[in-house]
Amino acid sequence: MQKLDEVTSWIAIVALGVVPIFFLPVTADYYDFNKWSLLAVSALIVLFFSGLRLALTGRITLYWSAVTTALLALAGAAGASTLLVSSNKAEAAVSPFGLVTYASLFFLTLLTPAQEKKIKTFLFWFLTAGAGVLSLVTLYQALGIGKFLFPSLSFVGNRLWSPFGSSLGLLGFLLVTFPLVTGAFLRHLKKKEETEAILTVATSLMILLGFGATLWQLLAQSPPILPMSAAWTVFLNVLRNPLHAVFGVGPENFLAAYTLGKPAVLNTTALWSIRYTASASYFLHVATTLGLAGILGASLLLRSIIVPILRAGFSFTAFGLLATILMLLFLPPSLPLFVVTIAALLLATQGVRPIAINLTKQHEWTSLATGGLLIVAALVGGYGFARVYLAEVSFASALVAIDHNDGNATYQALLTTVSRNPYPFGYHATLSQTSFSLATAILNRASDAKVALSPSDKQLVTDFYQQAIREAKIAINAAPTSVIMWENLATIYRGFLGIATNSDTWAIAAFSQAIALDPTNPLLRVQLGSVYLRTNRLEEAIASFQSAIALKDDLANAHYHLAFAYRQKKQYLQAVIEFRRTSQLVRPGSTDADRVASDLVDVMAKLSSEDITRLSQTSIQPQAASTNEILSPVVEFQPIPTPKISFPSNSSLSPQP
Repeated sequence: MQKLDEVTSWIAIVALGVVPIFFLPVTADYYDFNKWSLLAVSALIVLFFSGLRLALTGRITLYWSAVTTALLALAGAAGASTLLVSSNKAEAAVSPFGLVTYASLFFLTLLTPAQEKKIKTFLFWFLTAGAGVLSLVTLYQALGIGKFLFPSLSFVGNRLWSPFGSSLGLLGFLLVTFPLVTGAFLRHLKKKEETEAILTVATSLMILLGFGATLWQLLAQSPPILPMSAAWTVFLNVLRNPLHAVFGVGPENFLAAYTLGKPAVLNTTALWSIRYTASASYFLHVATTLGLAGILGASLLLRSIIVPILRAGFSFTAFGLLATILMLLFLPPSLPLFVVTIAALLLATQGVRPIAINLTKQHEWTSLATGGLLIVAALVGGYGFARVYLAEVSFASALVAIDHNDGNATYQALLTTVSRNPYPFGYHATLSQTSFSLATAILNRASDAKVALSPSDKQLVTDFYQQAIREAKIAINAAPTSVIMWENLATIYRGFLGIATNSDTWAIAAFSQAIALDPTNPLLRVQLGSVYLRTNRLEEAIASFQSAIALKDDLANAHYHLAFAYRQKKQYLQAVIEFRRTSQLVRPGSTDADRVASDLVDVMAKLSSEDITRLSQTSIQPQAASTNEILSPVVEFQPIPTPKISFPSNSSLSPQP
């Protein structure tokens, strides 16, 4: 049984130490999902072995500390929020900061004798090696060596690439490990342990260089970080709902909280079109998604960090722990950084209390039943995890097929994905877009060949369109507060304009719901206005475009569409004014600028003499040109963001019910 205990401890230590550098390029998300998977699998194995030990011997030892208390509180908050608030409980449970994450860390720390010097030593060297490897990779990337050595790996082409996954999170990791490694170097130097001293001082220097290289490149690129003030506004908006105030909006629902509570002032910044899936800091993220229950757990975690700092006094260990507080307070939530925080706490925690449990004093069946229950829980959890992971693998295959313009492979991979894990709404949304694209591809193929659709192709188009709507509705049922899912449904309905009756009514209803969930988003109002414009409801179109401009007055698309609507309504003076404003917002010399100039000449020719006089008396406030925005088509609708996928002429592909 001692060997079993050692294996269990090793699994936990390896998991916590390897998470920062662990990634696998076989899923859609190479980094956080696989780091989460490593934690979950490790916890399941530890749980299985613990159940086996309990069933065979009736004895088990738990190692309780302030860290396990905080993790239990966070797991409880995540579980309560999932059960009471989340509409998609499966998605909430497996989110990066959901129940599975906190429960996995809880079991790993609960069943690991962190007070033993050997355990602390191995964990320290794992973290040290990880920091050294990541720093070396950072330097290689900064010098362009990674791209030179691995030209076939596209992700290595990014100079900020790191196995850690997030450059900001990497900065936090290096900031935490540097004082810990430096302190270890001084201790080894004092004890004249030359090998250890050389390793730690070399790693310290490597960390410094890696930190400097990462910081230099980040400052040059100015990453789009959510402002703390905006994150605070989103959190305050959550407090308006009593249930959300106590339990948050759900572990998976930060995006919904953000779009609903986003301050309109962000529309004046370069961040206006970004939809954030995480808050500006870990503590604000927990407060928003888990409410007051999460704040309690986060406060216990904060306390578990502060106590060792006070005990350590003015030391390198204290500086390392202080860095974890700064990271949790001021950096966006990062799963590997949170794991590093827990690992650093295990290194510093002194008050671990072993709790020996002996069930042999009870009835013999008690230990067998309890151990068997843990084993069954681990096996059931392993089965569920396998389905989740395999679904991610097949979803990644679908995305690769989209990049290769292979409609057949994309469709089949998505069907496999949904059959393995039917709960993530993103899978259904992608399948709906793909089904729509395949139907459109059949129509385009017949149009290009100038032939009529065969009866079988007509049925195929109908079936694919029906599946597109069905999958989009499934996605909405799984995430009713997600503006992205409503926008997806609205976009599909908009694609039916001129094809299916009442499609305009459904598109307008879906866009209206999307606007209700993201009220400060001007682009949604432009898209709604385009539906009104397409159906010749010019008054509603003008009102929609005007409301978009009220939210963001330098949005070229809104002004361009408004000008077009005025021209359709034969209000040529207003059209000229809006075309002129549009011309100020597009890049000079671009295709868009030429298009606007042509439209302006056309409308100017239709002005009456009275309008010309009034125009000469109208001044237009100069505005800076937008360097990124491209004018979208008016009336001639092209579905977005539907993937452009060709349909193989020899395929036996058919939609699934």
